[in-house]
Amino acid sequence: MTTVYAQRRAALAPPTPRRSPVGAVLAVLWGGAAAVIALWWHDTGSVVGASGWLTGAGRIAGLLCGYACAVLVGLMARVPLLEQRVGADRVTRWHTKVGRYTICLLVAHVVLILLGYAAQDGSSIVDETLTVVLDYPEMLKATAGAVILCAVGLVSARAVRRRVSHEFSYAVPQLTREALTAQSADIDTVSGATYTSEGYRQSLQSALDSASR
Repeated sequence: MTTVYAQRRAALAPPTPRRSPVGAVLAVLWGGAAAVIALWWHDTGSVVGASGWLTGAGRIAGLLCGYACAVLVGLMARVPLLEQRVGADRVTRWHTKVGRYTICLLVAHVVLILLGYAAQDGSSIVDETLTVVLDYPEMLKATAGAVILCAVGLVSARAVRRRVSHEFSYAVPQLTREALTAQSADIDTVSGATYTSEGYRQSLQSALDSASR
C-alpha cells in the first residue's frame, strides 16, 4: 500500500521547470553593446577639444545605433527557439524597447556629429548640416533612412498607432526594412565612424542587409 501511494505521489509530482535563458540572452545583448564601445575605445587615439568630444560621443551613439538595428533585425525575425524559450510576449516587449533606444541613439548621433563638425569647422549648425547632407557620400540616402526610421518610431507609439489606418500599420514593417536598407548602403554613414574594426563593420552590414530580404 505504501509503495503504491509513493508511486502515485511521484507520478503527480510537477515536472522540474527548465531554467529560463532570459538572463543569458540579456547578458549577450548588453555584452555586445559593451564590445561596440570597447572597439571605439581601442581604435580611437586622443580626443582633443570640445569638437573631439562631441564627435566621439556622436560616433559612439552611431555605433550603438547600428548595433541596435542589428538586434532589431534579430527580434523581427521571429526565431522559433527564442520565442519558445523566452516567450513571444517578452520578445515583443524587447523589440519595442530596443526600437525606442534605436531612435534615441539615432537622434543623438545626428545632433552630436553635426555639433562636433560645426565646432571643428567653425561654421553654423545649419551650414554644417547642409554640407554633410549634400556633399558627403551616401548621406542623402542615409538621411532618408533616418527620417523613415524616426517616422516609423513615431507611428509605432501607442497613442499615434490608434489614430492611423490598419493598412498603414501593416506597411510599417516594410518601411522599417526600407529604412534599414537605406542605412546599410554605407555602414560608416550609420556609425559615423571611419576607423572601427573591419570585422564589426562586415558583421553589422550583413545583419542590416538581411532586413531587406
